[in-house]
Amino acid sequence: GDEKSPDAAQGLWSGTSTLEGDTSEVTVVVLDDGTYYGIYLTNNSGTGFLQGTGSTKDGKFTSTNGLDFESDDDEPFAFKLSTTVTPKSGISGSIEYTSLQETGTLELTYDASYEAAVPLASLAGTYIGNFTTLESSGLVELTVESSGTYRATDSDTGCVVDGALKPRGATAVFDLTVSYDQATCGTALKGTGVAYVRSFKGNPLLWFAGVNSSRSDYLLGVAQKQIP
Repeated sequence: GDEKSPDAAQGLWSGTSTLEGDTSEVTVVVLDDGTYYGIYLTNNSGTGFLQGTGSTKDGKFTSTNGLDFESDDDEPFAFKLSTTVTPKSGISGSIEYTSLQETGTLELTYDASYEAAVPLASLAGTYIGNFTTLESSGLVELTVESSGTYRATDSDTGCVVDGALKPRGATAVFDLTVSYDQATCGTALKGTGVAYVRSFKGNPLLWFAGVNSSRSDYLLGVAQKQIP
């Protein structure tokens, strides 16, 4: 088949999103096929989640199918991205919320740590963190095996989430699978996405970002490794 060239916006980016005078810190992963996952950050935890697919043409990275998930809303908000991209440097432009009839700005800077491949085995260990979906948010204990399989257990509800991390080329980003246990979680949510290690305010954290196949729900996870 004819191989598409990697998208010029590929990489790990961080910066700010501003809407109606409110500015949020945001980290965005853009994969080589133009799929992107973004996480809004507040005090070491994720508070919201952006997901969609886009493409770069003539220096512009655009997306018409973006969804913005917030844990306290029943359903995601649709948005469109219209940005200028300078590869491995910056992404800058507008984020237009069609249903809200509001337009904000997105200003991102490239994070070169994307290009430093993280060995899968180095992720092995026990973590404490938060897993959030549209329906739930809870404190979890997360165990990652050197093979990349993981299990997260909610400390309050006993909800068990299983999945696996798989290296994605020579990058700091991993492919993610997610499966919620119907019996303990009350939902059989299954999803795919990305995981990556990124420091926030000096703390190296493991981030999970995924959506189910219909993009009606999401998983956002942020966890800190426990020192044995």
